[in-house]
Amino acid sequence: MNPTLAVIGAGGHARVIADTARETGEWEHIEFYDDTWPQESFSGDWPLVGQLQDLLNTQPRDSLQLIVASGDNQRRHALQSRLEGLGWIMATLIHPDACISSGATLEPGCIVMAGVVINFGVTIGAASIINTRASVDHDCYLGNAVHISPGATLCGKVCIGDRTWVGAGAVVVQNIRMGSDSIIGAGATVLEDIPDDVVAVGCPARQIKSAPCVSRKPANSLRQDSK
Repeated sequence: MNPTLAVIGAGGHARVIADTARETGEWEHIEFYDDTWPQESFSGDWPLVGQLQDLLNTQPRDSLQLIVASGDNQRRHALQSRLEGLGWIMATLIHPDACISSGATLEPGCIVMAGVVINFGVTIGAASIINTRASVDHDCYLGNAVHISPGATLCGKVCIGDRTWVGAGAVVVQNIRMGSDSIIGAGATVLEDIPDDVVAVGCPARQIKSAPCVSRKPANSLRQDSK
């Protein structure tokens, strides 16, 4: 058992992460870092113990593992990269009710929620979120800080670039290639390749505009901005 998990962020997504960590039984203690401290001292069942800068000013130690609990893909990617550069160990969380092939690869900082299915030959990049009851079929490749939302389905051999967000209930058919920093709307059906930096919605999915810059916050502040 690992001594302590530090959850960075204190919003709803952070509480689900903490609950998932509790269900795994892998950590003796779970604590939160968020810039609402000291005004807020608890988030759900778990204590806030400091602001993000307090953690950044702390010497990394083996007894403390970190997970970034932000729904903003760009921000999550940047913050995890910074923490790893400082020498911190990033946790990987897998809910006990997820079904993951032993032939799948998950990089550090991944979060896999309840009911997820990940099949053989899948690679999931660092800091990615595979949310509740999502399905990732054989030989898919997901880049860093991707978010597959609840109930979304990726058929076989889908390739997704860094920081792309696939909305709730979306379906991506086999062999599709999707670029980085794009957004697929909830319920969309993706039948054709998607380039970088676009928003695509509908059945079949159609590009409607360029993707917005989701995060403008520096990677040294966090104030319950998780989704």
